Amino acid sequence: MNPPQSASLRERLRLASRIVRQIEQARLAAPGPLPDYDWQRLLAIQRGLEMSRVRGWTAGLSRLRRQHASVVRTVIHHLEARQRDLDALRDRQPVTSICEILDDLAVLETEFGGLTIDLRNRTFSVVTPSIVLEGIELGRFQIVVPVDRLGEPSPYDVVALDPNAATESSDVFHPHVQGESLCEGEGRAAIRKASVDGRVLDLCVIVHQILQTYHAGSAYVPLSRWKGRTCQDCGTHASEEASTTCRACEDDLCQDCADSCAVCLKDLCSHCRSRCTDCQTAICHSCQEACEGCGEGHCRDCLSNERCSSCFDESETHSEEIDDGEKTLEGTIEGTSEPATAIESAVHAVGMGQIPVPA
Repeated sequence: MNPPQSASLRERLRLASRIVRQIEQARLAAPGPLPDYDWQRLLAIQRGLEMSRVRGWTAGLSRLRRQHASVVRTVIHHLEARQRDLDALRDRQPVTSICEILDDLAVLETEFGGLTIDLRNRTFSVVTPSIVLEGIELGRFQIVVPVDRLGEPSPYDVVALDPNAATESSDVFHPHVQGESLCEGEGRAAIRKASVDGRVLDLCVIVHQILQTYHAGSAYVPLSRWKGRTCQDCGTHASEEASTTCRACEDDLCQDCADSCAVCLKDLCSHCRSRCTDCQTAICHSCQEACEGCGEGHCRDCLSNERCSSCFDESETHSEEIDDGEKTLEGTIEGTSEPATAIESAVHAVGMGQIPVPA
């Protein structure tokens, strides 16, 4: 964006005239309505109480009296609000004159190093110097005041010209600015009064002063968390130095939640890593190997002959049982008193479909 230019006297005069008309129209707005509905309810309850007294009805008296007290408080609340509005109208300063507004515009241009007037869109704006809070450079902000909003509580927008958004929130460009809205805090009343009176210099100066202040308790994002990353596993915010990235899905992680694969040594999040069933070391999905016996994932160091320790032991035990059985059979054969020819004859006899009968 180009820096603000010096506005011509003609532009300032036209802008000042529009500001005066806008403030006059805003002051012509009628105060809020009187509490007619509540007043009619109050009269109806009063009639009910009078009728109950005359006819001696006592059953509903307690309820009517509670309603009566409640509606009286409501009517008083509305009337007090109307009284405050009337007092504010009475105490208002006279409408700022065109000459006073011209003076304000001249000082604004000097104070901020420029003034931009957009007669087509009925706005004027100034640009702040770069805002630095606690060592964090937040850049320049443009204070844009639409003339048609003067007289309202917050008749301006704050636009980040050099956006340095908080890491955890892309629309927070200042601890007290979200989008183009400023959290005014204790400056709210002063801004509203400046808006109602048409004091455009005070309005912009107060907004600038708020931008130069910082209150951690009311910040959208505290400066202590401005930089860094939000861990996708535990949700906590960690500084850049205490953060890393899952090498599989590229999610941000804090160092406490990251775990390295025992094989490829890549940092992994909880969704992209498994654990070896035997040794429980972290391992990524691509580095784990399935046991041929049980099919569970293991690291390479825990597999023997493509089997985990449990399946390998079972296999060894089974092999030993087979070997023992074979040795037992051989011993039986060697210790028999029958000649080999007799055994062979019996085998041949079975092979021919004959049943050998022992002698």
